[in-house]
Amino acid sequence: MSPKVHVSTLFYWCNDIAATKNFYADLIGLEETYYDEEAGWFTCLSNDLNIVFMRASAPLSGLADWAKQPGYRGGTVEVPSWVITVPAQEFQGIVARLKAAGVPCLNDAPISPQPDHWQFFVLDPMGSTVEVFAEPA
Repeated sequence: MSPKVHVSTLFYWCNDIAATKNFYADLIGLEETYYDEEAGWFTCLSNDLNIVFMRASAPLSGLADWAKQPGYRGGTVEVPSWVITVPAQEFQGIVARLKAAGVPCLNDAPISPQPDHWQFFVLDPMGSTVEVFAEPA
């Protein structure tokens, strides 16, 4: 029997730590656990996964297009992407915040691939494709 393996931390480099914090904590709603603009660190928690965003020492090039993902058609680049599952009762509010903030969106409105399941695709400040997903409780 193999030992139980657990991913505990994900490190993610970015150019603008304030914009990244705004996107993931303020607009999406991930739990912020640490933020230091001067040091270029922002951490958040998703269940028991610690996500550490760090400002790169030299500007990184952002992505230029939507990632290929099984959840929708239209992506053109084979790069990592995210699916962030949010509570169904908070989904529409999150979509409204993202749109009001001018975040690049794949579609004008959420997609419902199955009854009561919702997807909304956006780009984070580094150009990574993020699927905001909600399903019935």
